Parts: sequence; C-alpha cells; structure tokens
Amino acid sequence: MELFCTRQTEKMNTIDKLLTPLVFLTFVILYAYYLFYYPFAFNYLLNENGQYFAAFVALCCWFVSMLLFVFSKKKPGVRQSLSMLLVNVFILCLLFCRYYSFANEYFTNITVVILLCTLLMWTGIRVAHFLLIVLGIMFFWQLCLAFEQMGGFALNIQKLNIQGTLQNSGVFSFYLVAQLPFLYYLFFSMTGLFPGMKQPIMPKRLVQLLKGIKCIVFAVVVGFVVFIVWQSQSRTALLALIVLLLYFFILHYGKTIKAVILKLPKVLILTAAGVLLAALGYMAWNLFNLKKLSALGRLMALDTATDHLTDHFWLGTGIGRFTWYYPQWQAQYFAMHSAPSRDYFLSAGESYILFNEYVQLFHTIGLPGFIIVALLLTGFFAAKSIRHADLLNAAKLTATGILVCGLSSYPLHVNCMLMLLALCFAIAAVVNETRYAWFKMPGQLSNAPARLLPAILIIPAAIVACRAFGLWQAKQELDTLRNQLNASRTGLNGEYIRLMEPFKYNGKFLTEYGIFLSEDSADCVKASIILEEAKKYFISRITIETLAEAYRKSGNQKKAIENYEWLCHYLPNKFGTKVELLKLFHETKDTLNARAIAHTILTMPVKIPSTEVDKLKAEAETILNHLP
Repeated sequence: MELFCTRQTEKMNTIDKLLTPLVFLTFVILYAYYLFYYPFAFNYLLNENGQYFAAFVALCCWFVSMLLFVFSKKKPGVRQSLSMLLVNVFILCLLFCRYYSFANEYFTNITVVILLCTLLMWTGIRVAHFLLIVLGIMFFWQLCLAFEQMGGFALNIQKLNIQGTLQNSGVFSFYLVAQLPFLYYLFFSMTGLFPGMKQPIMPKRLVQLLKGIKCIVFAVVVGFVVFIVWQSQSRTALLALIVLLLYFFILHYGKTIKAVILKLPKVLILTAAGVLLAALGYMAWNLFNLKKLSALGRLMALDTATDHLTDHFWLGTGIGRFTWYYPQWQAQYFAMHSAPSRDYFLSAGESYILFNEYVQLFHTIGLPGFIIVALLLTGFFAAKSIRHADLLNAAKLTATGILVCGLSSYPLHVNCMLMLLALCFAIAAVVNETRYAWFKMPGQLSNAPARLLPAILIIPAAIVACRAFGLWQAKQELDTLRNQLNASRTGLNGEYIRLMEPFKYNGKFLTEYGIFLSEDSADCVKASIILEEAKKYFISRITIETLAEAYRKSGNQKKAIENYEWLCHYLPNKFGTKVELLKLFHETKDTLNARAIAHTILTMPVKIPSTEVDKLKAEAETILNHLP
C-alpha cells in the first residue's frame, strides 16, 4: 500500500509524534472557528475579514512543520516534496501578488484548506478517527442548537429560523446531510480510536444491546435531520439526501440489487425505469416551484455568467476574483437588455456568486484548471481500499453529498464544507491501495535535495506566518476602531491612515474608509479617490453608492450619475437607486433622462409591496410633475 506516511503499526519517529497532534489541533481550531464564527469563505459585508485569523493559525502550523523537517532526521519523500512546492506557490502569491494577497478572502481560505489537506496527508490516518469524533461532537452541538431554535418540544418553527451557527437555513440543512456518512461510520464501522484496532471482547448480549441503542440513536438523528431539511424547504439538501441514500445502497448492496434486477423481466424493468424517470421529473418540477423566485434568480445568474464563458476561457478569472467580475456582468446584462423578462427583473439581487459551483469553477480556473479538478475527482472516486473500505466509503459518500449540493448551491464557499472535503481527499489519498501503472514515481528524493528543500521553504513559511500575524493584529485594531464612537474625527482619521499600509489591497477596508471620509463634505474628494481604489479589489452596492454620493457632494455630477446608472443596472428592481438618479438628472436639468427614469419608476413591477416603495413612487411623481 502506498501511503504518504508510516502506518499506525509502525514505530513513529520524532517528526510524526510532533506533527500529528499539531495538525489535529490546528484542524480542530480552524474547523470550530469556521463552523461557529466564520462560516462563509467569501463575504460582502465590510466587517467580515475572518480570513486573517484562519491564515495565521494555518501558516503557523505550516512553519512549525517545515521546522520539524529541517531539524529531524526524516527526509521528505517525492510526494511530500511536490505538495510542499504546491503550497509554497500559494504562499508566494499571498506575499507578492496584489490581487491574491491576504485581502483576497476566498483565495486565502482556499490556501488554508489546501495547506491543511496537505498536512493531513502527511500525518496519515492516525489522526482521522480523532477528527471524526470531534466533528461528530460539533454535529450534535449544532443539532442541540437547532432544537433550541425551534423552541424545543414546543416546535415553535418559523420560516428559515433553523440555522444553527451557519446564518442560513439552507446551508445548515446541507451541512447536516453531509455529516451523516461519517456519523454512520462512527456508529457502526469504527472499531477503535485507531483504524484497524480490534474491539474489546464483550458479552454477546451487551454487544447486541449497544448495537440496538446505536441504531435507535442514529435513526432519531436521521429523522431529526430530515425534519429540519423538510421544514427549511431546502431543495439542495433534499436532493443531496436522496443521492446519498441511493449511493449508500449501491455501495453496500449493489451486487445484491444488480442480481435481483437481472432476474426480473425486461418489460418490468423498463416500466419501472419509466415510472422512476417520471417521478424524478415530477419531483424536479415541484422542487423548482417550491421557491420559484429564488430558482429564477439562480437561472438568471447562470444565464448572465454563460454570456461571459469565453471571456476567461483558458486562464479563468482567478481564485477569488469571480466575485469582482460578476456584479459587473449582471449590470452589463440589464444595461444591454432594456426590456428583460419580468421574472429576471424581479429576481435580480446583490449577487456575487453563482448557485452552481461547477459553472463558477470553470469561470474561475479556466478549461485547463477545470480538467485538472475533474482528473482529481476521478482519482478520488477510483480509490480503493480493502483494509479501510468503510472509512473510504464514508469519505466518498461525504464528498458526494457536498458535490451534489454544488449543483444548486455554494458549498465550496462554506468554510466547514471545504474543510470536510479536504479531510475526505486526504483520507482517500492515504488509504488508496490502487497502483497506477502509467503513473510511477520514486518514493524518496536523494539526500541533498531532500535536506535542502525544507531549509529553503522554511524562509517564505516564516515570512508569511509573520505577515499573517501582523495582519491579524491590524484586523483586531480595525475592529476596535469601529467601536470608538466618542473619538474625535481627526483621531479616527489618523488611525485609518495608519491602517492603510497593511490593508492597502483590501477593498472592504478601503470602502469603509471611504464611507468615513464621505461623512464630511470637506473630505469627499479624497473619499472618491479611496473608493475608486477600492473598486479595483471589491465591488458592492455600498461601495458604488458611497462613491456616487462622494462625487455628488464634491460637485462632480457627471461621475455621480455614471455610478448611479451602473447601480441601477446592477440592481434593476430597487426603487431607491432610481430615485437618486432621478434627483441627479433633475439637479443637472437633464429633462429627457429625468422624464424617462421617472416613467420607469412609476411603471416598473414591485418585488415586495411596502409603504417605502409607495413613498418613493410618490416622490418620483412629484419630480415628474415639476419637470418643464
């Protein structure tokens, strides 16, 4: 068996003894941080910059790992050396690339996940069971929290209120579903803390009693998860649950099912297949109409992105840069389609990601990168193991659940899902017993390169860990700065200027600073300069809106109109932005455009009727009546 590190039965050397608990502790800290405090790998909210702490923890672990290789007698193998170089590519990007620095939230989180996956491969499966137990504990913690959110046995369930700590009922639902395969493994397949460990000898009655208790507990948990999925009306989680059940039965009873089917008459098989297809079509239609406007919004986003499929066909937009491009594509779509369909018009929102990870992945990494990912997935599902078959099957089922969710949601933008996927890939890479004749690689490097590589890579590892610590400290200072409500404006401005150096590529910080400056008319020119810089890294409604107001206050009406027009195209169903644009046309005495936008406001469909919308319409009508 080809493993990345020594088996559990072999004597562990010094580096293994130190690296295993280090990786375990780092994974647990980051998984808990992601699950309870920082769930999403990309956030458009300005105060969300949790990637700095995650990067600091992961990169410190990486630095210590390099240190262990330098001072231990163990030499890295070829696979370890290649994975070191891969991680180092991401580290160098964090250090030297403007658009792929720590300020690129998604890129930083992906770097953390790849780094942890690499370290998990190095530690082997010794740590796997301990991690699965910890993940199981956190899973039950989330279930208890969900039970509390629904009012306990009172079942005081309101729409979308069952979220755990993941801030979204749909995301929480598919998190619960994705955890079920590993939970099944813990209950029914794990024989001890270490893979291959024999169970203690117990009386037969006690064994049967424990098995019965585990079956009851697991059935209750699955029932509770199904209840939560049903109440949350999560189509993605429901689809993942159905696929997982089918895949589970294929893995465990595939041969029996195949033998039974082959004995049936062909007419009966064809009839059953037709009924099944009809049932699937009926279910798909009902799932689509369950939240029709949400489904139409996802179709609109896919349609918009498809129009730009060839823009970055070969190299992609780059990891973490899709969220910068997509708002511009959506604005361009509605600018080019002056009379879009009513459904698309009403479903357009402040979107940054697609609800289809595969289309977005293609846009992000281009055709060559997409092919590489497809090959990695093929290798993952082709992995085989006799000794650890149950653990590998659990990893495949978990990954399947996550990947199915990617068809209609964004699990690859949920941090705990990314870490769970990294754990699955690490398990498959370590326990895989398949030998590929076409892919042969020497096990060890020669002595000189094996000693030299960690010694060289420890330098960027040390630098990037220090950089991550400095940025994390700066982020904490920024959090403190937000709460200084009674401080003088001059003092606050000085603090923002001081933080400009560490956050000069962080579009969220630049937007926040621009908002602060725009509050004073004397600083609006500087605010517009800062916000224009912010647009290079981060585009959001608040960024463009504040920029337009800064131009307006500084007397640059042309630029203000330009930004408000963009905002009206990006969010076409928002009345507020159109009214502000109307006011600007009125102020500049552009009667023709003012009359056109006023008629649009008065005739456009209303997504959600409210008194606020009525007031905005009345204001537009008043301005229209006063136009010459």
